[in-house]
Amino acid sequence: FNIIWLSSNTDVAIVTMDGNVIGLSEGETIITAIYDGSEYRYLIKVRSSSKTDLSKWIEKKGRYYYHNPYGKKTFYFDK
Repeated sequence: FNIIWLSSNTDVAIVTMDGNVIGLSEGETIITAIYDGSEYRYLIKVRSSSKTDLSKWIEKKGRYYYHNPYGKKTFYFDK
């Protein structure tokens, strides 16, 4: 599938190219999935007071990468 994922407020949450949503701070954002000419939008509310530490992500040419040592996936997103 070729799905494009977007977050309307990247200060609150980001979405990886695989569609995984990562909360960064409390608030609301709209996650949009674009597939085959159609757009699907979902309102996401992040309520946790803890923030994601982006210092554990590796930034390379404007794209952030995170490799989970316990899993097989490497997540990345464009900010």
